[in-house]
Amino acid sequence: MDPAFVSFIQSFAKMVTQSMHMSLPESRALSTEFFLQEAVYESVADVVDRTIQGPEKNAINLRIFTPEGKGPFPVLLFFHSGGWAFGSIEDADPLCRKLTNHARCIVVAVDYRLAPENRFPKGLEDCYAALQWAANHASEFNGNPQRISIAGESAGGNLAAAVTLMCRSRKGPKINSQLLLYPVLTCDLNEKEFKNSADQQFMTLDAMRMFWTMYASPEEAKQPYASPLKADNFKDLPPALIISAELDPLRREAEEYAENLRKAGVKVFTKRFTGMIHSFLSVPVTLKARDDAFTEIVTQLKKSL
Repeated sequence: MDPAFVSFIQSFAKMVTQSMHMSLPESRALSTEFFLQEAVYESVADVVDRTIQGPEKNAINLRIFTPEGKGPFPVLLFFHSGGWAFGSIEDADPLCRKLTNHARCIVVAVDYRLAPENRFPKGLEDCYAALQWAANHASEFNGNPQRISIAGESAGGNLAAAVTLMCRSRKGPKINSQLLLYPVLTCDLNEKEFKNSADQQFMTLDAMRMFWTMYASPEEAKQPYASPLKADNFKDLPPALIISAELDPLRREAEEYAENLRKAGVKVFTKRFTGMIHSFLSVPVTLKARDDAFTEIVTQLKKSL
């Protein structure tokens, strides 16, 4: 493992120990501060915060990033990471700016409701509602309503995959493509993968068990909208770009999902990045290999938007 990741994981473990004595809101704030400590905020043409109404008349905050240029631009909805219980559009801001500039698209980051205060499927329904809103209002923010895609990191990748299943069963909105970054795709945790993982102090088995417990009941967790890998079939889903990391204990479920899509006739590009850990695009490290991986991901993303 690269020394930059080793140093990060050691710092992360200390942060987790510190957070054990905090309330959940305090722990969330500490996590955000930790992950943004070395954040680089690229300039984009425009950033607008707005609030839309959710499925239960709840407020859903969005952050809309627009690149330089004339447009209209493809639209990419982005669902942040954090085990369904942590994270926000603030955490996702640096990566969303990079995606906006380098993929030449409008990125709409979604502040979906978090568990355990809002358990499954509330956060997921927020993501679907945000997609509906974007499909209906894209032209208002210089987006192309015919070119709407979705993306997510980790638990956000779970939400993105689940939204595609919802769109299939609910007959829309139409999604051009899906970008799943080291996604969580099943509640069936492979203990061997975690115990043999090089980054087990970061993506731990206990942490994943905790996140699943916070997110959904054992029965709910088995539903395809919670565990997309458990879907009955994978036909008629959007073209997918699925990214996995060599040292991530969740790698196999991402790659299995990609294979299931491919067997069902879905166009899939998948890439396992050597030497990378879970959430490698968002962890606070400076590493050329990570930058090169981002460039390769964006090159593929631009082809599908």
